Amino acid sequence: MTVTKFARILLGTLLLAYALAIVVGLVLNVEKYQWDFATYYYAGQAAREGLNPYELDSLSAVAGKEVGFPFAYSPILLPLFSLLSQFEFTWAYWVYLALKVVCLGVLLWLWRTKFLRDEAALPFYLLCIFGFGGAIYADLAAGNVSMFEQVALWLGFAALTKDRPVRFSLLVIIASLFKLTPILFLLLLITPGLRRRAGIFLGALAGFLVLNGLTYLAAPGLYRDFLSTAPQLDDRGAINPSTLALVRDLSDLLGRKGILIPPLAEWAMYAAFAGGIVLLTWLALRRRPAEDTRLPIFLACLAFALIMPRFKDYAYILLLPPAYFVVRRMAGGKVREIGLVLLVLSQTPPAPFGLSGALRNLLWGYYPWLLALALWAAGVVWLIEARSGEVQLTGSAGGRQAAT
Repeated sequence: MTVTKFARILLGTLLLAYALAIVVGLVLNVEKYQWDFATYYYAGQAAREGLNPYELDSLSAVAGKEVGFPFAYSPILLPLFSLLSQFEFTWAYWVYLALKVVCLGVLLWLWRTKFLRDEAALPFYLLCIFGFGGAIYADLAAGNVSMFEQVALWLGFAALTKDRPVRFSLLVIIASLFKLTPILFLLLLITPGLRRRAGIFLGALAGFLVLNGLTYLAAPGLYRDFLSTAPQLDDRGAINPSTLALVRDLSDLLGRKGILIPPLAEWAMYAAFAGGIVLLTWLALRRRPAEDTRLPIFLACLAFALIMPRFKDYAYILLLPPAYFVVRRMAGGKVREIGLVLLVLSQTPPAPFGLSGALRNLLWGYYPWLLALALWAAGVVWLIEARSGEVQLTGSAGGRQAAT
């Protein structure tokens, strides 16, 4: 056995032991973790008892203690959580955690076999554990529904790579039952560089609207509460490293220096940035240099993370395969540029006017967002600058060369 092979086996064993230790810690600390699940559990119980699951007072009443987070998902999911809430809390906690671990296994299988193929090596699993501030751990610890959403999305992406647009559309609609916003991925059906399916796109969008319309008709009051809950959430920094949160934090920073920015201007800045991301992504995909359907999917994931007004730490699970793909496969020296970006992000960046401490807090609070932006920019610039016959994907998997 060579030293290199032994080192790989040792590192792989340590990573596996570390991952198992995380799961065991979650299993043994029922009162400490999966706080989002606690909200879902008590929301289901409140719904069974005829109370409003979108009111914190109702959740606290059925819980017999204060519940810190409101229920923020569609009423269509309440029957599922009502069913789960019939179990004693500890058992429900373990069942829910087990389902999430199974979903994580499905995701790893999908990423390894359908998207990264022979590229997925030990560094990828290292990325899965530590990438984007530990996005997978953040999801498991919080007990959010993001893991279920991710499985539906990646199953849909896998269907799209096999040119099965109807299955893709159905899975995107399923993913959108949780937080609505994943429905934007239907735009992949009309994205440059992929086979256009405008009819299926319109049909899927109509189906999504009809489904939500029926949900509204079944429980109009609850559906209105659902729509009003999410805009009231204003997490910032490390737990929500999103574009709008960053704009608001920068606005607050300037406000403390006497430069006041009204909320409407904050939204305008966010909209301008998001619009630029969409436009550049669209232009880049029009110049896609290879017959590889993974490219538009991965770039769409990175763009999605940047344009969402709210994108929590666990949502960065979506970016694990695209990030690995970009770093490993993009040609033209972009990997060196990404490395340079990472190197210049020091813990105490130089800043004028005594802003060093504030900028340091923003820097590390939004570090996953900065990584997403750097990765997206590398992919976009590479595609836009590509010339006919000059660019190909390196490696063996999905690397068919084609002119732009």
